[in-house]
Amino acid sequence: MDYKFGLLRASGLNLGDDIQSVVVRSYLPRIDYYLDGCFLHRVKSDVPIKLIIHGRFDSHIRGWPPADCIRPLFISFAFGEYAFKQMLAEDSISYFKKHEPIGCRDLLTRDLLREKGVEAYFSGCVTFMLNESKLPRSNILLTDLDIEAMKHIPKEVKLQSIVLKHGSGVPWEGISDLLYSLSPRLYQAIKNTKIHIALGTLQQVCVKATDSKSRIERRFSKAEELIE
Repeated sequence: MDYKFGLLRASGLNLGDDIQSVVVRSYLPRIDYYLDGCFLHRVKSDVPIKLIIHGRFDSHIRGWPPADCIRPLFISFAFGEYAFKQMLAEDSISYFKKHEPIGCRDLLTRDLLREKGVEAYFSGCVTFMLNESKLPRSNILLTDLDIEAMKHIPKEVKLQSIVLKHGSGVPWEGISDLLYSLSPRLYQAIKNTKIHIALGTLQQVCVKATDSKSRIERRFSKAEELIE
């Protein structure tokens, strides 16, 4: 059977979501469609679309479950409290059971699905799948540093750095291409406050996530033990 390949894109300007899609993109043979996670129920295609469904689904979802033409693989999947009603509805649970096992990014999502009889496991964040490239590295990424923090970055570091913001203001296709071209260097992010970028750098550098403890506990649960 012929298939098309899709890649999730973020509706808003969210660098964390972009980083996750960059990682997934590196494992696909090609990309035929960029699909908005908020509107997966509206997707139409005469050819089945293979899609890795990852990331956090919350109040921004406009419909669920996804269209029948999508052949999903759930990895690093999570949903928030504003999506509980949709995700735990009877038709949604039937969909999960049809495509189980469901790889979950946090323990709460895993446990909620298990309570409904869905085979689910803790997969961790998809950013752990970021491959270390053998290409030479020259750049450093400074992610979400405020003005005060930037004052303490040595000049020689700034000169070889690329500054990225969580809400970048750059159209998704532009930031996705930029991050994909930089992916061999993502391990060099020396400071950041965003968990998705932090998890992608753990193998090479020490990263301090400054999200609040309660936020980490709710959204990332088991990831907390990896962060000091």
